[in-house]
Amino acid sequence: MFGLFGILYPFISNFASITDSDLIFNELVMIEGYYSKDNLFKNIINHYLIQGTQQMWRIFGNSDMIGNPIGLITKMGSGIYILARDPILGIQEGPEEFFEGIGTGF
Repeated sequence: MFGLFGILYPFISNFASITDSDLIFNELVMIEGYYSKDNLFKNIINHYLIQGTQQMWRIFGNSDMIGNPIGLITKMGSGIYILARDPILGIQEGPEEFFEGIGTGF
């Protein structure tokens, strides 16, 4: 028993360390208003089970066990935005500011 725990402990401890994990559940929109009670509960439960499953993958992606790839992708997106934004703002003021914008983007 302790051998299995010793093997699984690093994975469990890293999974328990989750950073920047926002849970976002979308609302359920039902167009037709006439459902039986069983169908209504079934639709609501299925919707939130699917949402919860998607959120579990998101939590796993934010765990420190695999290096927080979702945080990496978010920060890369911000970096690419800044890389494009600064030279564009600089070119509107002049060529010297354009090159300064390129410098801040890198």
